[in-house]
Amino acid sequence: MELYAQKIGSGTPVVILHGLYGSGDNWLTLGKELSSTHTVYLVDQRNHGRSAHHPSLSYSDLTEDLLEFLDHRQLHQVSLVGHSMGGKTAMNFALTYPERVASLVVIDIALRSYLHPAERQLYLQHQFHLKVIHALLKLDIDYPETRDEVDKQLAQQLPQPAIRSYLLKNLKRDSDGKFFWAINLSSIQNNLDRIMEGIPWTGKTYRQPTLIIDGKKSEYIQPSDYDDFKKAFPDVRIEQLDTGHWVHAEKPEELLNLLRGFLSVNF
Repeated sequence: MELYAQKIGSGTPVVILHGLYGSGDNWLTLGKELSSTHTVYLVDQRNHGRSAHHPSLSYSDLTEDLLEFLDHRQLHQVSLVGHSMGGKTAMNFALTYPERVASLVVIDIALRSYLHPAERQLYLQHQFHLKVIHALLKLDIDYPETRDEVDKQLAQQLPQPAIRSYLLKNLKRDSDGKFFWAINLSSIQNNLDRIMEGIPWTGKTYRQPTLIIDGKKSEYIQPSDYDDFKKAFPDVRIEQLDTGHWVHAEKPEELLNLLRGFLSVNF
């Protein structure tokens, strides 16, 4: 599947992969900062942003989409940065096609599944996503004339303004001025378990430099995950930032400093 991407800057190539409900636009500010020393590709993964919609949405799909993206642009080796769902895509790609990845950055996501009810905090993330999808599907976007009207509807299900603002970035207008969703809600709903599942580790390793960035206030990475990272990525460095899951929104300068330092010496 051909993916949409914004290309900015010049220098060694860096590909950034967004998380669930996101798009490359979420990383534009950070991408512009990196573009003084790198050619930055802000990719919209399938069923997100301006890329095509498809009924299937698995890490195998996302990995093969990325391979096609690199081949089409004749990018033989890149530094790969991924957040959340994009981080799992990045890890799976690096383990599958290690020769295509000069260095790897994974932001606040682990290799394992987030579906197990015994891991209560992480299982609650799965339940939260189900609530989000239900709330978005329940919205009536055919008749409201303003985004504020849609936001008022959504507030009945999701009271958190920051979450609503993030989700409503996916609400676009067509040529007739009608609202539509840029994300493929039905595919995300039907494939949510596949998105929340882990990356099966079969003993393959990615041996190039790897940076894991752990949001300290987030539940997505646990201390027990560190051993898994070290097995799959022997040349790994793990850094914590004092943030929740949305590291790039909460501590953009600290994240930028980590990325600049890592990417400048690892290509």
